[in-house]
Amino acid sequence: LDRTHSWGNTYWGGARFWLMVDLELRLQSKGKKSLQDVLRGVMDAGGSMQTSWSLEQLFAVARNSTGTDALREVHAKMGAKRAPFDLDALWKKLGVAMEGRPSRMNLRCVFFIMPPRCFCSRRPDAIATAR
Repeated sequence: LDRTHSWGNTYWGGARFWLMVDLELRLQSKGKKSLQDVLRGVMDAGGSMQTSWSLEQLFAVARNSTGTDALREVHAKMGAKRAPFDLDALWKKLGVAMEGRPSRMNLRCVFFIMPPRCFCSRRPDAIATAR
């Protein structure tokens, strides 16, 4: 990601990177912090589209905003080299069961940190709680 010139690697790799940062932040903080906290910290520290920061400066702001090194850790895994990505395994960790329609949620999955009210559905039975 750090030195790619391919739009696909930049776009999809970037989306994957920030998703993994957000999940790692939520995991390390037990759901108390997210990528939104990092972005707020960047804005509070004067970051904008008109500024250019070093990675170290961004890592420091992320650390101060969340109390974790999640951004630095995910960057260490994904920044310099292409990291393997198993989307099916990620869905499973997130509790999404892709069996039939509608998809079902396992509220006791590894990464389930957000309360059920975060999910909206027109059908009350679209979210299944594992018992």
